[in-house]
Amino acid sequence: MNNPTPRLMIILLTLLLAMVLLSGYLRNAEAREVFNPHALEIDNPGQPVADLSTFAESGGQLPGTYRVTVFVNGEKQGDAQDIAFTDGAEKKLSPQITPAMLKAWGVKTDVFPALAALPPDQPLDDIGRYIPMATTDLRFSKLQLNVSIPQAALSTAARGWVDPSEWDEGVPAALLNYNLSGSNTWRDGENGSDDNYYANLQSGINLGAWRLRNYSTWNYDEDNGSHWDSVNTYLQRDIQRLKGQLTLGDSYTPSDIFDSVQFRGAQLASDDNMLPDSLRGFAPVIRGIAQSNAQVTIKQNGYIIYQSYVAPGAFTISDLYPTSGSGDLEVTIKEADGSERTFIQPFSAVPIMQREGRLKYAITAGKYRSGNDDSDEPQFGQVTAIYGLPHAITVYGGTLYSDDYQSGAAGLGFGLGELGSLSADITAAHTTLNNGDSHNGQSYRVQYSKDFQTTDTSFTLAAYRYSTAGFYTFQESNDLRADSDEGWQMTYNKRQRLQLDLSQSIGSYGSFFISGYQQDYWQEDGYERTLSAGWNGNIDGISYSVTWSYSDYPDSTQPADQQLAFNIQVPLSRFMPNAWASYSVNTAKHGDTRQQVGLNGTTLADNNLSYSLQQSYTNHGVGGSGNINADYKGGQGEITGGYNYDDDTQQVNYGDRKSVV
Repeated sequence: MNNPTPRLMIILLTLLLAMVLLSGYLRNAEAREVFNPHALEIDNPGQPVADLSTFAESGGQLPGTYRVTVFVNGEKQGDAQDIAFTDGAEKKLSPQITPAMLKAWGVKTDVFPALAALPPDQPLDDIGRYIPMATTDLRFSKLQLNVSIPQAALSTAARGWVDPSEWDEGVPAALLNYNLSGSNTWRDGENGSDDNYYANLQSGINLGAWRLRNYSTWNYDEDNGSHWDSVNTYLQRDIQRLKGQLTLGDSYTPSDIFDSVQFRGAQLASDDNMLPDSLRGFAPVIRGIAQSNAQVTIKQNGYIIYQSYVAPGAFTISDLYPTSGSGDLEVTIKEADGSERTFIQPFSAVPIMQREGRLKYAITAGKYRSGNDDSDEPQFGQVTAIYGLPHAITVYGGTLYSDDYQSGAAGLGFGLGELGSLSADITAAHTTLNNGDSHNGQSYRVQYSKDFQTTDTSFTLAAYRYSTAGFYTFQESNDLRADSDEGWQMTYNKRQRLQLDLSQSIGSYGSFFISGYQQDYWQEDGYERTLSAGWNGNIDGISYSVTWSYSDYPDSTQPADQQLAFNIQVPLSRFMPNAWASYSVNTAKHGDTRQQVGLNGTTLADNNLSYSLQQSYTNHGVGGSGNINADYKGGQGEITGGYNYDDDTQQVNYGDRKSVV
């Protein structure tokens, strides 16, 4: 075959090129389907047609104001808000974000000069012009605006932080929380009857930025008659610029560095929380064993802060309202026969630690207050400060001054990573007692805490303290008097103090706890010592517990008190919904052994009503006893009632707890 001529080759190449170009055009034409808006004129010739080109693009929408939810780097920024949108590139809407919005979202607007120079309400067509690499994306189907901001441009405020300018002082209101309890006891023979009543009142008034609060207790018994205590009365308001609170009236000093003391005066202190009053600060769990239907009374700094009634066996109290940041709790168990047992529950804090850059402070001036009638009450001033340094280090210190007492303290706290946290400090004090004797001394303290999450272990060495013979706390210097005959607690200063708490969960098998406390005093033999240990378990829905307690005191005429209690609960769901049977036995080393069977449960639509019926028998000729108790929790409060008896005694107890606004 002859070779094609050059002219023919040119013609063929031209035709081939034309086909390639035509096919590409056709493909593009097929990939883009365009609606001809003039088709809308078929029925209405000459009628103006709306511009629908915006909707021809994916995600296209008309400009305007839309209520959208804003997310900055995936974190929601409050409730939905109205934001104006204008036409942007590629027919996409561009949000009209202002510098004020960016600041509210945590952007450090002051570090970008061009942005800082704009008025707060100036709309920004493109935030990427002012903040490099910042972008926005509107998800119209969800009405969600996603804003991407480089992390370096964001402030390091904690999650959930609210700008102080948006804080609300609240509305005017009058508040009253009360807890009333009482009992009426009838005894055979010459002992006659015994009536006991207790009231715990927490009232207040909110007006503008000021809050007036009062915490009062009232107690009545046959032996001591009626007694009313106004524990605290104070006027308080926030000082936003100082991130603190101003308190005027009766309150208490912080317990971080020095022991907390009650005062009447003024205090400016940083505010660490916004929790309800009943949940502010640390409150220990009180564990004990009652030999009978008993009354439990708890005192702190001479004031009765809690009173309730418990059935025989082991009990736990975890809803305390402490009056101050520290001050050991005196727990008294009054049995049905009138006998009393008392032990001390230590009340101290965990290691002193602060976040990096965080300052915690307190400045106090006023008059010392004591629950002891014969205590001195001098004027004093106190300053404390705690500051968080880099590398999980905390530095803290303080000073306290009065005419007859001066002290200073300094310490360090360390975050040890996986090993927990530890703080150590030293306090030096110069004391002049009321008999004219002067003393100088030092006190050394170490605190340690660690939660082992992998093993579900909580270990706390809440405090180990050693004090020299010449060291007195401010409270001791005022409560210890040369002419006092109130016993060892009013006579000697503390030497060593150790507190240990350990709890361990063993998976589905149960958990155990150990809680111990020991303290001794200068020029006094023996130890003030309490120790409790227990195990809680569950097998196929059957729960059980074993609890042991020990307590002893210096120069006590009675042997150390030891109690052992066992309890088992068996569900009765096959016969009675939300009900279970119980059996318990508790024995005292130098006392009686009591066995008890019972029926417990809850009823009503929301299980608002709980009840218990128990019958017991005690050896050594004590005989049988029984009790019935009920607790109703409604929308307006809580009501409790009970009846118990033994061979010689009958008692009715009742209580009412309510909040009124």
